[in-house]
Amino acid sequence: MGADVSLSTKQLKAKRKGPACKVAFEIDGGRGSVFVNGRYAGTAPDANLSLLPGKHDIQVRDGQKILAEGVLTVPKTGSLQVTVRHG
Repeated sequence: MGADVSLSTKQLKAKRKGPACKVAFEIDGGRGSVFVNGRYAGTAPDANLSLLPGKHDIQVRDGQKILAEGVLTVPKTGSLQVTVRHG
């Protein structure tokens, strides 16, 4: 038996992807709620997240108004700065 026997399938998959990447969100001229894969993750500009490498569905909202949405591809190394511009 290997050392990873006690880890769940989800944990093993995450471990294979690599370490989490730091992702900082900035809202040009304001604030917004950040949702990652449909779940609330924090309020930008204070939301400094750690996301696993791969693709994540991102949505930034100001109340009910969607400021930005799309798929963010997180690299295996480094960090990201995401700036949302709206008008």
